[in-house]
Amino acid sequence: MELAVYNSKGEKTGNKVKLDASVFGVEPNDHVIWLDVKRYRNAQRQG
Repeated sequence: MELAVYNSKGEKTGNKVKLDASVFGVEPNDHVIWLDVKRYRNAQRQG
């Protein structure tokens, strides 16, 4: 998987970065993400 690189102004730099598809090509599991968001928010309430 190759992605374009952008600078801080949002312009393409002309460079590309290769990402490992076995890490970045997976479908996100919405339920697991929600469980982690709940865990984070609960921890924030604890102070």
